[in-house]
Amino acid sequence: MVLRKCFALPDTGKTAAPGCGILFPCVDNRWEEDGKGAAFPKRITSQAHVGTVARKMSQLRSMDDIVTRLRENWVGYAHEYRIFLILVVLASLADMASTIHFMMATGPEGEWHPTVRFAAQFFGPVLGPVFGKAVQVIVVITLTVFLRRWAVFIFIPVIIMYTWAAWYNIWGYHLYYPRLLHILEYLAI
Repeated sequence: MVLRKCFALPDTGKTAAPGCGILFPCVDNRWEEDGKGAAFPKRITSQAHVGTVARKMSQLRSMDDIVTRLRENWVGYAHEYRIFLILVVLASLADMASTIHFMMATGPEGEWHPTVRFAAQFFGPVLGPVFGKAVQVIVVITLTVFLRRWAVFIFIPVIIMYTWAAWYNIWGYHLYYPRLLHILEYLAI
């Protein structure tokens, strides 16, 4: 049997190799994984798991886990993603200003985003888009900090959508009416 480095599981007295997959026993009632492992240990609770596929742990996290992950991922975040953050802020400011521009002329009924529409109906056509866009930017930043490995894949579509929305609010609605809006109006959404 080939010996591989195993990691101790604190509350079971057993050990496990990092990752998930098919588990096989190793020396001293310890466990190891056959194949390429991930970076976290799997919990083994009984001998019944020998040679079986390890069960994935629940995806639900406690609030303490979320706060800890946000704190750990925040270190170096602003420096690493400064270009994307600047682009998100500029695109969101352009979208906010163009939304205020069209809401002053037509009212909040034409807004597609439900949060911004509700905020505009509650706070008015100026403070509503400001509040709604602030909430959107806070959510984007929180999401990209939490999912830091995928931050670029979140930033790029957000920047594109905010820029497109700013363009559409000023010039685009004169040029075309997206087919999706016809469908949504037909469905009365």
